[in-house]
Amino acid sequence: MKKITIVILSLGMFFTLSISTLTFGESKYQKTKKQYKASTTKDKIKNDDNVLVNWESYKNKKNRIELKYPDKIIKLIEDGTKIKLIHAIPYKHYDFCDESDDQPMVNEFTDFDVTIEVVHKNLKEAVSEKELQFVAKYFKDDMLYNEPGFIDDISIGSLKGYQITSQCEGCGTYNYYFILNSKNTLHIKRQMIPEVKSICGNHEEYLKLPGVISQEKEQEVFSKIITTFKLLE
Repeated sequence: MKKITIVILSLGMFFTLSISTLTFGESKYQKTKKQYKASTTKDKIKNDDNVLVNWESYKNKKNRIELKYPDKIIKLIEDGTKIKLIHAIPYKHYDFCDESDDQPMVNEFTDFDVTIEVVHKNLKEAVSEKELQFVAKYFKDDMLYNEPGFIDDISIGSLKGYQITSQCEGCGTYNYYFILNSKNTLHIKRQMIPEVKSICGNHEEYLKLPGVISQEKEQEVFSKIITTFKLLE
């Protein structure tokens, strides 16, 4: 078993979006859960104040989620109480994070993978439900206290909460918990994409793929989407 290490992700608070062109490939999610439209044409994320005007508006009154997302880049999939935001491109490769001896070849490379859910519980109850049991010891008076690199304060737009980072050699997740009110917590699970980082020996090969989302662009798009979130009544 590998030794688990904890790293901190410093999220930038300035969300200026530079021009880039991204394309969609066929997705393995295409014929499964309910999916909202995603164009196969190229889309530019423009560096201007009106960029969100051209984004798709999404509302789900049952799950109380409202947000905007670049539907020509990101596919939105409803999955019960959750929504998934995915971008994947055709590329046969071995999963960097799969250490099995007989791991199969993967047909798509996923470079954006975010799950969003409104948990109808307070912060402590939501974290206790989603995280491993030992995280409970980091609560004091129903609030988390910081453990730098593991539990950190985070602000994205008007949302304020905590980021819990867990990883093993570049593979893992960032879990965000934003307090919406005394009875609702926004939980966001964001997958790490090690293939586009230097920890992956052939990361430059991935970065040359047509339509790939780089580490910097993934962070920009993620942050911009989250700033549009609203809790529906």
